[in-house]
Amino acid sequence: MKWLPLVLILSAGGALAAPPTSSLRPVARGDLGPAPEAAAQQPPVGDPRLAVLRPRARPDALPVVTAQAEAPAPEAPRTAQVEPEKETLLDLLRPLARGAAPAEATTRAAATPAPAPKPEDLGVAQEVEPKPKTLLALLRPKVRTRNVEDNAKRVGAARRGNMICGVETIQGIAIGNVPGNGACGVEDAVRVSSVSGVSLSTHAVMDCTTARALNAWVAQAARPAIGTTGGGLSELRVAAHYACRTRNNQRGAKLSEHSKGHAIDIAGFKLRNGQELTVLGDWHGDHAKVMRAMHKAACGPFGTVLGPDADRFHRDHFHFDTARYRAGTYCR
Repeated sequence: MKWLPLVLILSAGGALAAPPTSSLRPVARGDLGPAPEAAAQQPPVGDPRLAVLRPRARPDALPVVTAQAEAPAPEAPRTAQVEPEKETLLDLLRPLARGAAPAEATTRAAATPAPAPKPEDLGVAQEVEPKPKTLLALLRPKVRTRNVEDNAKRVGAARRGNMICGVETIQGIAIGNVPGNGACGVEDAVRVSSVSGVSLSTHAVMDCTTARALNAWVAQAARPAIGTTGGGLSELRVAAHYACRTRNNQRGAKLSEHSKGHAIDIAGFKLRNGQELTVLGDWHGDHAKVMRAMHKAACGPFGTVLGPDADRFHRDHFHFDTARYRAGTYCR
């Protein structure tokens, strides 16, 4: 009974016990046997499980090397071909960080320029007013807003309401005829509060001829002479205006032009920063040049101009008048 398993195994696997018909050793290159096509057509011999152990047939592409084959000629060395590296997003963005555009992007942009955007594409409405073509048109102010126009109208109405002597820059009130003793008095007198934007410390009474002369002198002489010193001229300090008296208040002297409303005396000039220039202190002081320029420029608008060099009565003020009897000007 102990031999029974061995007998069964030998009877069932007879094919295993049979020796292989072909050797398992690798065949020499010269004795490769039949062509692959013929080998593929031959039926398997022996146990099919041994077929997996056989070497596979070489493809047709491999040449059969025999012992008598000549040695192949050495091939020329091949140059290694390096595949170009692909550009990454970081490589494209690196030139932009240095302030330069990629060459490809620059070439593409130069080849196909982007069309200029239209105003309509940007939400900008077309201009209604034509563009100026001359230098004067460029300097001309644009259309004012409604608020600016309203403010200008209010200021203009206020000025016209206080305008006297037919000149908008002369502000004050008309007081009519001013009677006086003897030959004193003023016909069609006005009380002036400001001229050419410069106020008077005391609202002065005079006639319109004198008021217009004062307005012209401030605009053409006083304001330009002071210029931007202290921020500019702000106020005239009035020393005297209409008064029924003799010249220099001397007994027995002729009536002064003040008694007819033809004269005004100016003692100083207040600046916008609060500083004040005085005839007494600045005629020979730091602002002597300004004082003398204003004194000289008054000869023209006024018929008589007196200052510190005229006499001792005028050492601290300017005397301006529009005497009707003078054919020319008298300036001292």
